[in-house]
Amino acid sequence: MPALTSPYSAILFDADRTLWDTMTSEAETIRQITAKWGIPYQEEMPSVYSHINETLWQQIETGAVSRSFVQLERWRQFLQHFHLDFSPEEWNAEYLHIFSQLSYLCPHALEVCQALVQQGKLLYLVTNGTAKVQKQRLAASPLTPCLNGVFISEEVGIPKPHSGFFYHVFQEMEPCPKEEILIVGDSLTSDIRGGNLAGIDSCWYNPLKKENPGTAVCQYEIADLRELIEG
Repeated sequence: MPALTSPYSAILFDADRTLWDTMTSEAETIRQITAKWGIPYQEEMPSVYSHINETLWQQIETGAVSRSFVQLERWRQFLQHFHLDFSPEEWNAEYLHIFSQLSYLCPHALEVCQALVQQGKLLYLVTNGTAKVQKQRLAASPLTPCLNGVFISEEVGIPKPHSGFFYHVFQEMEPCPKEEILIVGDSLTSDIRGGNLAGIDSCWYNPLKKENPGTAVCQYEIADLRELIEG
């Protein structure tokens, strides 16, 4: 039986929560901040932050709010929730400083990317993440040699899922028919919806086995990245 990725020449990978273990990095960053500033760490802090951040980030995708607004608003809500007397500005600055130095990978991300490269696939990173953070993480990541290109929406000027972002990617990457391009990501609203709008196949990385409400259609769904290369 051929591997899932057999029909494709180019794979577009999302970064956060697809290749990078963002949840572990978020938790470690918050733990370091609270320790540094003498704040009692609470186990629910990472999940509260993650929910706030993800909800706001989806508004960036629709164009409802700006990236700069989200970077401060997420911490305003977080600090208010835990009754902490710090400014969103100082918390965000410390968070980005620490977070950008952490590059935990999702299970099997490196071995899968290396295997795909050995098969002759072209790998590209397509991310809505903050440019400075993504570049610092890439500088120290073993994944970087596997990538043929990196596309960061903050630099492109248009976020996923908008077709304009993917049009830019298609113009800059090695020439490849759309039917030979696959996007792999954890987000239905940016990655899978983006693939739909761009006219390419998509694979939903869903390790938590969430329900798909049907707002985006994926050709594949996997819970383990190794499913991309297994026959």
